[in-house]
Amino acid sequence: MDDEDKEFEWELCKENVLPLRSGRNCSTLNAVLQPTTECQQSLLKSEKHDFELELRTYSGDDPLDVWDRYTKWIERTFPSRGAGGKFIELLQNFLREFKDDARYTNDARYINWWIKFANNCDDPLEIYSYMFDNALGCDLSCFYEAWTATLEQVGNIQKADAIYKEGYKRIKEPPAKLEVKYQEFQARVANGTVQQNTDIEDDNPPEERTALGQLKGHGKRQKVGTNRVGDAKQSSRGGLGIRPQPLQTQNQGFQIYNENAEPSLVPVQTGEWQTLPTRKQVNRENELQPGPWKTKLPQRPGSVSSISGGQQPSFKVHVEADDTLVTPRKGPVVDNNVLSARKPSKSSADPLNAIRTNTQGAIDQVPAYCKSKIYTGTEEFCFEELRAARYMKEKKEKMKLE
Repeated sequence: MDDEDKEFEWELCKENVLPLRSGRNCSTLNAVLQPTTECQQSLLKSEKHDFELELRTYSGDDPLDVWDRYTKWIERTFPSRGAGGKFIELLQNFLREFKDDARYTNDARYINWWIKFANNCDDPLEIYSYMFDNALGCDLSCFYEAWTATLEQVGNIQKADAIYKEGYKRIKEPPAKLEVKYQEFQARVANGTVQQNTDIEDDNPPEERTALGQLKGHGKRQKVGTNRVGDAKQSSRGGLGIRPQPLQTQNQGFQIYNENAEPSLVPVQTGEWQTLPTRKQVNRENELQPGPWKTKLPQRPGSVSSISGGQQPSFKVHVEADDTLVTPRKGPVVDNNVLSARKPSKSSADPLNAIRTNTQGAIDQVPAYCKSKIYTGTEEFCFEELRAARYMKEKKEKMKLE
């Protein structure tokens, strides 16, 4: 294929390719974006199966290397991150696999995938808060650069500045790169190119028109113009106008500014955030557990006129049994998204919601087999495949020794 055909193929399919910060290989893209034949599909499936097999049979000192190479291959081979590559699913399993491994807490390869995962979520700040609370990437400048960039996008300039300073104290690598980023950030703030998300109150608000107030007339006929504020008013008293409250400045002591007394914008590492919060935990105030109603409502004194002791009602009052009333359970949530079968909503495709549900395993269930070997990656292996892979690996090692 000549250069003109390659450029033509790229122009037809470039809207389906997601950009990468490291760039993409044009020849690889043209090979991937062309109509695939059965032979090409079988080669891709075979290479993908080899990666899945290596995930289950690797016995070296760096298991993260296999996941890193596999995820990079999926990202390059499937540029649109469609159903064929299952990039998001693989990335979720990758991050969950080494979340509690102390060897990769500050590994740049692992933290960069966390940053890419945060960029695919609806709320990346929640991911960065989770990482900071679990000390993931706190010694690397790339973590603070990504966190502050997101804060700058939403307009939280004060917290971004605090995170820059906190990162400068925590990183264990040369701070030259982070200093350059911080200087560029300060220059953007000084030039006013960053829009801050703060409500600035005006000390001198514009004067409002006084309702039903007396106005001054002009000329012989005492006409009143359209401007009815300022000098046009006859008196500030009377009417239903809005009067500013007098400032209570008397008998107030002089307050000394103390910068240490201000609350810190950097979150505190408590270690309590073990898993990402679920929707049930976020809405726990609005979803109370059902329970019996045992207490009686307080009655207002004197609300009901008392009947004299000598008079008895002519009818018999019905009294029910003293049964406790139980709060009705919450009914199932009805999905009102009619077009979900055609086009899934953004919330259902959000990887953050997916990892929230996947982290909640059944507490009362203990698998009696090596579950991680069966469901690692994006494919499901059977026991026979694992035994055959183990046998072939041992056979190759024996052949090398001979």
